[in-house]
This record gives sequence, C-alpha cells and structure tokens, in this order.
Amino acid sequence: MEKEIIQSLIEQFPPDTPDLPWQAHVYNDIKDFNNPGNCNGFYTGTFLKDGFLGTYILHNRVSESEHVMISCVKNLVNPRQQLGLVSGLSNYTMLPVTFKTVISSVEVTDKKLLTDLLLFSKEDFKIIKQLQAITIQNLR
Repeated sequence: MEKEIIQSLIEQFPPDTPDLPWQAHVYNDIKDFNNPGNCNGFYTGTFLKDGFLGTYILHNRVSESEHVMISCVKNLVNPRQQLGLVSGLSNYTMLPVTFKTVISSVEVTDKKLLTDLLLFSKEDFKIIKQLQAITIQNLR
C-alpha cells in the first residue's frame, strides 16, 4: 500500500503593528499550487515566532470546532525546509492526532525524500519510548 502525501500551502501576513502576531492561512490537501482555493480544507489563525520556534494556531473555517497547532523549530542546516508536528483533532474521527509535517519555502518534488522525512523512524520510536513524548529533530 502506497502512503499518500497531503500537500498544503501556508500563507503568512505581517501584522499591522509589531506587537501583534502574524496572520496565517492554510489551504489543506491541494492538488495544484497555482489554484490553492481548490482544496479540501481551509484554516485561518496566527503564526507566532519566538527565536528558533514557530507555532501556527489555526481553526477550520468550515468546522469551527476543529483547531490545529503546528509546531516547528528553525532548521539551521537547511533554512528553507523544516520538520514539525501537526496536532489537533482528526476531522474524520474527532479524536486527538499528531503527525509529522515538512514546511518548505519551495515545493519539494522528491517523493522519496518526503516519505523518508514524514515516516516515523526507528530512532523516533526509540525516543518516544524513552521520553514518553513525540519529538522531531531537524537533522537534515
């Protein structure tokens, strides 16, 4: 069975005043980056940046009860690409869910690379067993 990679587009908008957070839009599950409005989910919210940490706090515009948080750490090795975690409620089961994400300023077309980055590795499972928590490290 082949794993499906869901592609999304994030738009960020600077605040009117420096003390406010950035605004963010996420077009989820798009097939064509030139037509992001043709998507299977649209989320709006804020992007907070604190040093190396970035956090998106979003809610589904169709189902207001669905909230999503994306957490990521700036990648010093490859600043155009970072790994993160998406956490929230599954829109299918309405149960808590967490999965990996790749946030990139350029489209990543290498499907094998994406699959390797998104799948939980043996090292990930080892860390989960040790810490009883999911952590993601930008090592690439």
